[in-house]
Amino acid sequence: MKKIIQKILNSEPLNALEKAELENFDPEAASVKTASLQQQLDSVKQENALLSGKLQSLQKERHLEKISRESGCCDPDYLLFKAEQQGIDTLDPEAMREFAHTLAKNSPGAFRASIVPGSSAGLCSDRTETNFPSDPLPGDRIGNIVLSINSAPDAV
Repeated sequence: MKKIIQKILNSEPLNALEKAELENFDPEAASVKTASLQQQLDSVKQENALLSGKLQSLQKERHLEKISRESGCCDPDYLLFKAEQQGIDTLDPEAMREFAHTLAKNSPGAFRASIVPGSSAGLCSDRTETNFPSDPLPGDRIGNIVLSINSAPDAV
């Protein structure tokens, strides 16, 4: 249709096919069709915006779960709440890792404890559970317990 209008404006002759197209052209039908296409376009734009929001939400959740697992956070919702409260970009993994590390120091209750079991926590020793002496020292209650567990018969 655009080419036909251009020919008319340039005073060029129209062939029979172009004349027939002009005679059958209904501007109201074209307007209705354009309105229908615009409604479809608007609907697709709304659906795209909704899906983009869902995608961003899922990405945020995935990053949060990963960082929670890495940092030992037991309450990812608390981590997210505190990060948003502090204005941290929750989609930036590096910023969230740094924040989780800081939060673990300031609010350790939301994180798994990183402890070394035993009375000499933090001290290295060559003695492990598998190399306890066969005869514990007198009064070595823990050694006696380990010895009795190690010498217990296997359950059938």
